[in-house]
Amino acid sequence: MIADIVVDASQLIRTHRLAAGLSQRELARRAGTSSATLHRYESGAVDPSTGTLNRLLRACLPRRRRWASLAELAPAIAGSLARKQPTPASAGTFPTNTPLFTGLLLGVIVIVVGLTFFPAVSLGPIVEHLTGKF
Repeated sequence: MIADIVVDASQLIRTHRLAAGLSQRELARRAGTSSATLHRYESGAVDPSTGTLNRLLRACLPRRRRWASLAELAPAIAGSLARKQPTPASAGTFPTNTPLFTGLLLGVIVIVVGLTFFPAVSLGPIVEHLTGKF
């Protein structure tokens, strides 16, 4: 179940910081942020973005291993997304479950594919003619 793997980002940051034996000030310095901002992340007052969370977790690692795996990030990202409130539909909302959306999406795909292959289709015969290779 999703509830079994959801981890709070603040708990994840604090756990990794303490496991690395770092103070908030040292982790903030390594991650390139302020101690006050790190405190807000650890207290749960603010949810860090995915990039910020990755940077903080990487800063907890030894210098030779400064990357965080998807397995470490996924539960925190899931927890952050689970806490977000859905935005109600408004006049500026474009519904994605209508034939209009489907038609526009297919139209964009056809245009992108056409613009990708049109130069090769149109310029290929011209280049062959100019080089004399028929």
